[in-house]
Amino acid sequence: MDIMVDGIRTYYEEYGTGRPVLVLPGWQAKCSLYRCVADAISSGYRVILPDMPGFAGGTPEPPSSWDVDGFTDFTLHFINALQRP
Repeated sequence: MDIMVDGIRTYYEEYGTGRPVLVLPGWQAKCSLYRCVADAISSGYRVILPDMPGFAGGTPEPPSSWDVDGFTDFTLHFINALQRP
């Protein structure tokens, strides 16, 4: 799935239903490496696995270099974007 976040086409995967659980990938890891986590808990939760910008997955690099605050802001904006109708 794709969603626009801060002008960046962001790829993410979603599994299961129920209360949401956001699984953030390790630094420079793509979300597909965490499907085993989704498989383990998706029977009771809605598991969301984003590809963070520039992390070797389906989301392009950010428009400029980000520090931890930049990735934190992006993550908050991603969560907000998921909640829009």
